[in-house]
Amino acid sequence: MDSDRILELIDSVLPFEVCLYYRVIPLKVTPDRVHLGMVEPDDVTALEYLNRLFNHVGRIVMTKTISVDAHQFVMSSYLNRANQRQNKADYTPPSLNWLKSVRDETRDRATETHRPEPIANGDTQPASEASTISPVNPDDDLKLFEIQPEPPHLPVSMLVMLPPDRLLLALLAQVLSSGIGRLFFERREKQGSIVYSQDGIRQSVLDALPLDLFQATLTQLKQFMDLDAVPVTEDSAQIKDQRESDSEFIYRDERVLLRLRVMPGNYGEEATLQVLRGKAMEFYQEKKLEEWSQAAMSSAKLLKFLVRKIRSAYLHRPHRSGHPLTFLPQLEHLLDQLETEMEGLSHSPTSDLDSPNSDTPNPVNAVSNNPSSSTIDAISRRLMR
Repeated sequence: MDSDRILELIDSVLPFEVCLYYRVIPLKVTPDRVHLGMVEPDDVTALEYLNRLFNHVGRIVMTKTISVDAHQFVMSSYLNRANQRQNKADYTPPSLNWLKSVRDETRDRATETHRPEPIANGDTQPASEASTISPVNPDDDLKLFEIQPEPPHLPVSMLVMLPPDRLLLALLAQVLSSGIGRLFFERREKQGSIVYSQDGIRQSVLDALPLDLFQATLTQLKQFMDLDAVPVTEDSAQIKDQRESDSEFIYRDERVLLRLRVMPGNYGEEATLQVLRGKAMEFYQEKKLEEWSQAAMSSAKLLKFLVRKIRSAYLHRPHRSGHPLTFLPQLEHLLDQLETEMEGLSHSPTSDLDSPNSDTPNPVNAVSNNPSSSTIDAISRRLMR
């Protein structure tokens, strides 16, 4: 192989990220063809992507098998040359829209079939296989979480070469497909580490990560889990919504719950991503249900107490012609909504409790802006049931 020529083609024809991600290198380019070396020339997903890429410029893709060692040698040579030319570029978090769109795929994708156009290999045999997504339970309302295309299994030494978004995708693919229980983001003074726990045994995945890459990857994960990208500090750590997030998905026909917890460390924010399946997920959800139930009861008791105080103050006010309690229509409307939710919870546990009931009258329009004590009495009676 002409190494210098290949490195030039990586700059001009096929970006380094694509070469690394799909384990491919450009060997030769002619006006109507591009010759590629591939570690896995029968990788239909990679071929589909490459075919679309070069179809835009009117070139046919020809493939040739290369060894893993040859691919790694070219990747290392490219990085060495890049480091000699300029200082290491800063890592910045790119847009996460593409990754969130992967996460937000619904059941409609479950029956979609990807059929790549034929791509000629070195023996002039077209690739005709198709990659099909298996359907999931049509009665399931959970989101279908797929990593398409599925990233190839990269050696640990090469993961650090990926940009933050691709590094996160590779980590998620490894976590979800390998039975890993936890992923730890641990920060030290001058570097970071990503460690995973499998069967209770901690094993290092990436050690001595540059802090900019470490933070950018963690930021990607936080955004993927719908957390604020702003780093967690000692002050913000007191706000639970800013440091914890749960998301449940269907992954390969299995229910999976991802639980992210971000916390301040000695040198900045750190995080733990927990993967729950089966009985462990059921136990966690039962525990959360109990916590939410207790929180709901506490809120209901507080609301009842406040309405009693308002009722007492309203009935014993010095001047009966005082200002009307304008919040009462909204409160009654809220109570109507709560009753609808409770009825749905009691009679149809599997119903969609988030859908508004169109048959429920809106009391905002039915209650006067100058409510009498009877309105407060009615609200009090409803809260005392």
